[in-house]
Amino acid sequence: GALSSMRNLTTLHLGYNNIGPEGASALAGALSSMRNLTTLDLGYDVKPTAVDWTTVTEFTIPSEVLEQGWIETFQFLRKLGEGGSEKCSQLRLLLLGDGTAGKTSFLRAMQSESGTTEAIPLDERTIAIDVLRNWKVKGGRGLVFEVWDLGGQAQYYTSHSPYFSPRSLVLLVVRPTAEDGQYYTAGQLMEDFVLMWLRMLHAHVPSCRVLLVCSRWCSPPEGETLEQHQAHVSKMCAEVEKAVAVELEDLNQQTQTELENLRGQVVQLADSIAVGDERIREMQQHAGRGTDEGGGHGKGVAPQDLEHLRTLASQLQKRVRVVTSKSAAGSERDAPAVTMELADGRVHCVESVGGDGSTAVAVRDVLVKCARALPFMRESIPKGYTTVKDACLAHEWGRVAVPMEEAVEVLRGQCEGQTVDVHGALGFWSLLGFMLVHDDWLLPRPTDMIDLVRPLVHHDPLAALDKTLARARPSAAAQDASADWVVPAFAALARGEQGRVRAMVKQLMFDKVLCAGLLPHLKGWKDASEAERDALLGVLVQFGLVVSHDVEGVSGGDEREWLCTCRMNSRPPAVKDGWDTAQWKAFAGATEMVPVVRYTPDHAPSALFPHIVASQM
Repeated sequence: GALSSMRNLTTLHLGYNNIGPEGASALAGALSSMRNLTTLDLGYDVKPTAVDWTTVTEFTIPSEVLEQGWIETFQFLRKLGEGGSEKCSQLRLLLLGDGTAGKTSFLRAMQSESGTTEAIPLDERTIAIDVLRNWKVKGGRGLVFEVWDLGGQAQYYTSHSPYFSPRSLVLLVVRPTAEDGQYYTAGQLMEDFVLMWLRMLHAHVPSCRVLLVCSRWCSPPEGETLEQHQAHVSKMCAEVEKAVAVELEDLNQQTQTELENLRGQVVQLADSIAVGDERIREMQQHAGRGTDEGGGHGKGVAPQDLEHLRTLASQLQKRVRVVTSKSAAGSERDAPAVTMELADGRVHCVESVGGDGSTAVAVRDVLVKCARALPFMRESIPKGYTTVKDACLAHEWGRVAVPMEEAVEVLRGQCEGQTVDVHGALGFWSLLGFMLVHDDWLLPRPTDMIDLVRPLVHHDPLAALDKTLARARPSAAAQDASADWVVPAFAALARGEQGRVRAMVKQLMFDKVLCAGLLPHLKGWKDASEAERDALLGVLVQFGLVVSHDVEGVSGGDEREWLCTCRMNSRPPAVKDGWDTAQWKAFAGATEMVPVVRYTPDHAPSALFPHIVASQM
């Protein structure tokens, strides 16, 4: 009562009172009414995520909001209470699998009344990514899926990391036969089409739920009867189920080990930062008295070194939150690690083109059941937030990045007549991954980023330049469209400029270094302003696809460089690099030539993977 009456209080520190999660729960109601509070400290181990909010409010608060901190949580609660609330029924469905596994066909079959669809011609198969918005799935009781169908071509694997999110249900599709009709063994399916995805998902979202589907249930290869085919597929899928269970057990143990290591590293960093702060304080005190009696106090401690330690600690703590279970209230230091699971516990056999449609309908029902069981479904969000999201995704922005002020103004006009915090709504959906807010910029459709990544991950950008030149000749035959994914206007450049651009593309291909001077020529980048490019590069840095490459004496302009970790593959280095075979096997998660993104070598936090690789280079 006394606290809630202090309405003008702005700062409150109660960190040395051993309050604990139960005490914080008791205080939360009073604290949430203190509208002017801007700083609150209840102690190292007492964060909003440690509180049992069911004892405080009727609302279910999204974990992403709780992780932001006390002030943000209280602001969110006030919005729920003042403007009304609604239940969040939005969920992202990620479709993963090889390029010819049948992902898109299966999605269309689940959407249809009959549970079947037509075969998809080769030229209509998914390239990079397709998006289906607002799929109100039959039998879902208000459940709305946003489906991201990720291309299965190997060159795009490195571009998928921005789309992996804990707020997703993953549908992994495999096929039982190769293009020539030969059956895969269970071992081949695991090694070539399952393990890589599981390990890539584990690196980014170790808490994800994966629904595993085997296609072509009613499409036997030539020479096989339907009965023989289904018996073969059933046996193979049973073996895959067992292998997946073993792999998931190993991955979950890795997560537990990583969490233990991370917690130890966080404590060590906190101690180092405290010691450094104390030494600098002592040095300042002695300097202020004009004496040298300090005898070396503060020596060897530079403020920039402490800032680096704080940044590293922040990144480690962010990873700790990713791998820590949020299923139970209490101390975060005692919470177990998250686990990755095979949804419904088995491999589902489906047919999208033939058959009676029953398999697709059955998996659709399983999909709904799994989605509704996810811990974050039906959380409370302020009324009108969904309207803002739908308006944002429906609007034709005409560019990948939009200044935040402009976006808010546009969406306010589209939500006219409704009292809704548009800025807060965009920030909320960015937390959930449906759009991206970076600094003062909004990326309304994160999937549009694929056009930015394409030229950076192109398997042979130098050959693309040659194809562009060849196509410009009068006698040129039809060329591969992928030639336009790098520098589409290369043939129109002056000869000297062609040489300069070719040199930068060569540097991108062989040294994995992106030069700022190349950006105005690259597909997807050339039409953006310099401010937009800087914002988009910041997003790529955020997702670990590029790392800022500091060059001595260079602070801006065309001489800036970035290390493109998205171009790195898992080819083992020379022995002198110091990584043994076991480490590289864990790191690769696939064949030697399959690109990988930010996988966690030796339990290092995946958020730091690009920096680890950069240091190795």
